[in-house]
Amino acid sequence: MGRWRICASGQWRERETDLDIVTQWEIEYAVRSLVGEPLSDMMRYSGCQKFEFGVQRPTTNRKGEPMTLADWGLVVSCDWVIRGPDGIVVSSDDFGPGRERRDQRAHFLYHRFRDTNAPPLTVERIEVGAQGALHFTMAQGFRLDVVPNGGASDERWREYDRHRRAMLVDEEQWRLMPPEELTEEHFVLSSRGIEER
Repeated sequence: MGRWRICASGQWRERETDLDIVTQWEIEYAVRSLVGEPLSDMMRYSGCQKFEFGVQRPTTNRKGEPMTLADWGLVVSCDWVIRGPDGIVVSSDDFGPGRERRDQRAHFLYHRFRDTNAPPLTVERIEVGAQGALHFTMAQGFRLDVVPNGGASDERWREYDRHRRAMLVDEEQWRLMPPEELTEEHFVLSSRGIEER
């Protein structure tokens, strides 16, 4: 068993975890393309949180309205947190049931994504942890942690997780959406393991 760190330099270092090595390798292989890409936007997405990586490109939505979209999307339905140099910026705790939002402290981050003069939050390293947790180390002292249900160490998250797991046995934890020109299949980590949908 091991925990692997994926670095922009291409170095791999072994760490301890409870994922089997095949599952670990599959996750690492799936997320490796995000190293070197900037976190360029985030938004609520069907009751989940979507993080976009790569350059934002103009497109249109289903209604024909103009919008931007990055090449890579990570849709997260489990717990997550973004930390900056001064501590927590925003987390899944800032969004209530349904569409209720309490993410006012993250407004500077939303504005930063739109500011073409701001240094990008480029992914420098990704660590795959216990139960498929993802730990993104980014430029400028930022970090994104995605913690699948059952893997959180914070007591509040564990209590919330017990309630959610009682309701949803086959729950999707996170979904990696690659560029459409590469594949139409998504890499999905659910409570049952890895799936492609």
